[in-house]
Amino acid sequence: MKIIWTNSALSSFSEIIDFLEITWGEKYIQEFYLLTESTIIQIQENPFQFKASQKHPDIRKGFVHKHVSLF
Repeated sequence: MKIIWTNSALSSFSEIIDFLEITWGEKYIQEFYLLTESTIIQIQENPFQFKASQKHPDIRKGFVHKHVSLF
């Protein structure tokens, strides 16, 4: 499965990294990268484990952290 990052998603991801850097530091940035990478791998290997969008059934929601999701 191909993962596509929209410009909006890249911008949002960058904002999260900036927030982590200011608030929590490098350790948490690395943890967030690992969580994100793990979620992407899960989506690629088994996309149907994640809930489909009601409006767009071909889009699924993968949780990275309790406050962060990938669509």
